[in-house]
Parts: sequence; C-alpha cells; structure tokens
Amino acid sequence: MCVGTLSMFALMMLGLLGWGAYEVGKKIWDNKSTIARAAVAVFNFPENAYQSIKAKQTNI
Repeated sequence: MCVGTLSMFALMMLGLLGWGAYEVGKKIWDNKSTIARAAVAVFNFPENAYQSIKAKQTNI
C-alpha cells in the first residue's frame, strides 16, 4: 500500500516538474530574440564602455 502511494507521488512530482520545464522552455523560446539581444549587450558592454570613455577623452 505504501509503495503504491509513494510511486504515485513520485510520478505526480515528475509530471509536475516536466510540465514546469516545458512551460519554462516555451517562455524562453517565445522570448529568444529578447534574450539574444540582452546576451549580446552584456557581451559587448566592456567594448561599448571603453569606446564611450575614449570618445569623452578625445573631446576634452
């Protein structure tokens, strides 16, 4: 009796985790262009900051 209850609980938890992973993956896929733009902005931040500082220095 206890084994059946535990196995049902385990299957239910796996189902909920799988559904949650599916929903998260779907949200990421829907917003992939926004995520890609943010990743590129983070990757290019040091270069952009350097260019901004360099431009300010030459204008002095």
